[in-house]
Amino acid sequence: MSEEVKPQVSRSTVSIFPRQNQVLIKAEGTTSVINIFNNTLPTDVTFKYTVAGIGSYVHDLELNNIVILDEGENTKPFIKKIDIPQNQSSLSSIRSFYKQLPKADLDKKYKDKEKVTFVEYLLIPDGFIIAVDHSQE
Repeated sequence: MSEEVKPQVSRSTVSIFPRQNQVLIKAEGTTSVINIFNNTLPTDVTFKYTVAGIGSYVHDLELNNIVILDEGENTKPFIKKIDIPQNQSSLSSIRSFYKQLPKADLDKKYKDKEKVTFVEYLLIPDGFIIAVDHSQE
């Protein structure tokens, strides 16, 4: 009697479920308050990338793996930033919060070089993950 092989289903820690060979990555970074007011991603940030969702064709990753991404110029067109409405730690949510502060409070945060941690979600093909970093798990 042969056993029926069931395909793996997509898994995710948030409300977005990647399809096929896609992986949802949670990118956590820290930067100074002054750097969040550009409409681009701050360049002084070192990210920690964590697997937040796995497509059904991906079999060698687990949720919450810390990974190293290929961040070369050739990969940028394939990396898609995903806006998750419940993400209150996104760069745009943090920008909105700081824009509402009184000028005196904002000036103090600039002067103190206060740091903020933000989270963005990226959808990428699994081939752009070059390693799993078990040292930080």
